[in-house]
This record gives sequence, C-alpha cells and structure tokens, in this order.
Amino acid sequence: MGQRVVHHDGERIVDRGRPEPVGARTTQDDGLVGSSPSTCRRYQCRLARLSKRPVYADHMPLTGEYEPSTLEWVRDQVATYEATNGREANTLRDTGIPVIIVTSLGASTGKIRKFALMRVEHDGEYALVASMGGAPSNPGWYHNLVAEPLVMIQDGPEPHDYLTRIVDGDERAAWWARAVGVFPTYADYEAKTDRVIPVFVATRAD
Repeated sequence: MGQRVVHHDGERIVDRGRPEPVGARTTQDDGLVGSSPSTCRRYQCRLARLSKRPVYADHMPLTGEYEPSTLEWVRDQVATYEATNGREANTLRDTGIPVIIVTSLGASTGKIRKFALMRVEHDGEYALVASMGGAPSNPGWYHNLVAEPLVMIQDGPEPHDYLTRIVDGDERAAWWARAVGVFPTYADYEAKTDRVIPVFVATRAD
C-alpha cells in the first residue's frame, strides 16, 4: 500500500535581517573579559569557522505579531499542539510520524510564523528539511531562516531558542539519512527535483 504524500512545508513565508554578527561589532561586549574587541572578534570568528556554527553577540528572543498560516489544518495543528503542551496534534496528520513546531520570523513581513516539520532529532539537535514536497523551489520558511537563523522549536511541553545553519558534505549526508529514516518520502521528493534540498541543523541557543 503506497504512502500518502502530505505537503506540510509549502506555504510562502518569506524577512528582515539577521542579528548582527560579532565580527561587525565594535563594542567590548563580545564575551571575552579582559580582551580587546578586535581580539575577541578574531577569537570568536575563528571558533565559528572551526565549529561551522554561527556566532552572534546577542540571542534576542523572537518578537513580533503572530501571523497564522493560511492553511487551516496547519493553523489548527499549531494551536492544538501549543495548547496541550505537545500532547495532541503531535504527528503529521494520520501518518503517526512525530512533528515539532518551528517558530520563525517572516523575511518580508517581520511577523512571527509557525509551522510543523518532521521531528528529526540527534543528540539534542534537529534537522529542518526544506523539501516542499520536491517542488522546484524552496519553501518560504527557507528564506526566513536564511535571513534570521534564530528560531524557536517546541518538541513537547516547552519551546526553546535554536540557531540554525545549512549543512553540506558529509554532515548533510548524515542528517539526510536520519531524515529519510524518519520520513522515507523525503527520498521521493529528492528524486523528483533538480535542486539540492536544503537541510538546516538547529542547535540549542538558550
């Protein structure tokens, strides 16, 4: 029996800018007490390159007006998940596959957007797969995360802040294998599109 394909990340959500990188700041609040700002910047940026993780001076919580999804079932799932602390509406419709709720900042609107994605977790990090059902273009939320890498993820009772980054090479291959293990239809999406489906990895920031 074939698996029913459900597109869960296809709405257009496209904002304003990302937090200012530490390397662009000139204050002494770069996190290394007793060092000059330039030394702090060099040190932290070097660590960022080594770890392939973004470094920002401030991790401000996402704020703004919430604009619910234009899709009724997405709106209802988000609302129910949050109202029940993840006890209900925690799977992709009737597939039984667990989901997480992702909150991002709209890249063109500046408004808070929320949507469900497949739960692909490993050692406390999450993969956010921009599949859009194998469509030729990336989903709108992809542009949100490129513009503003800070997101909030709820996986159960409490949401937490995460910083996202796009992975490639062997790291992407490892996360892609985990994603397909959770939701095999991702492999079908990959086969029907010419684009390399972006994979973000979200790392706890709070």
